Amino acid sequence: MLVPVTTLRERAQRRYGELEQKRNDPRYVRAIGTLIEAGLLTSNRDLPAPAKPPRLSDALFAGEVEPRVLELLPAIVIKLPELFRLPKALPDDLRQVVDAVRRGLELPDFRGVPASRYLPWIERTGRPGRGNAVMRSFRLTPRDLERLRILKQRLGAKSETEVLRRALKALESNT
Repeated sequence: MLVPVTTLRERAQRRYGELEQKRNDPRYVRAIGTLIEAGLLTSNRDLPAPAKPPRLSDALFAGEVEPRVLELLPAIVIKLPELFRLPKALPDDLRQVVDAVRRGLELPDFRGVPASRYLPWIERTGRPGRGNAVMRSFRLTPRDLERLRILKQRLGAKSETEVLRRALKALESNT
């Protein structure tokens, strides 16, 4: 059965009107303004950042309108929790994603967003260059430490850790 074009047009116009109404909602404006100010999103609208961090519920509301927000939320909760006022108890689905990321478990979807869409944000968000580093301690001889310092200068590396990373990468590519 074919649906008349006028009915489809009316449905589309009604849906567009509902979407525009949500985009003008203060919760959406606060959440998107915060993410734009943090440099995590761009928009063709000039939305100011609020004076104080918005609630997590504002971000969840904005995520219903703009799915990119839902892609960012796990990363924000883990790496930039100061962007939003987080409740003491996170919503169950968000808590499960955050726990899975922190424990290295299988990553569930988050409100229809697959892990392949939110995981890159977790790796990119936060302080640059840190990533998800794990602390390890090694017993190096004074001669090894001197080698590291010399290589750091020769290579123009920022740190001894960078020298070790480069060495591991070179060794990996040669095997």
